Amino acid sequence: MLGPVRLRPGITSTPPRDAVWLAPVLFAAFGGLLLAVGIRWTVPQEGNYTRWRSTISDATTIRSGVQLFRLDHPSICPTTGALIKHDVLDRTTRLTDGWGGPFMIECNGADIWVVSAGPDQRWGTADDIDNDSASPDPVRPGPKEDV
Repeated sequence: MLGPVRLRPGITSTPPRDAVWLAPVLFAAFGGLLLAVGIRWTVPQEGNYTRWRSTISDATTIRSGVQLFRLDHPSICPTTGALIKHDVLDRTTRLTDGWGGPFMIECNGADIWVVSAGPDQRWGTADDIDNDSASPDPVRPGPKEDV
């Protein structure tokens, strides 16, 4: 409890009891506001992380299918449609990335990349995702036609 405050010699003042509760209430309200804003900023990022991990997992599955396909057709770099058509991938395999965009397959000799355009759904930007690494990939062309 707060005691009397001396304003001038001979004059004292005691704060009203009602004012003492105001500071903790305002502090709690401000803390709640900060917490709500923090949760709002964190949740979309968590959703993007899940989509990113799912996209890498699906790209790796498709890459495995490309490797199997190329055992019989070494000179052809297939599309996802060709992998389904030739029964290399199961029809339940997800053929779109976490944002609903198509995967692009690129082959260069023995190297195979399965690429997603990423969250912005534009090819050749810094947020493109491939099955090989978490780092941005070099600029690549758009999707290929079915084999």
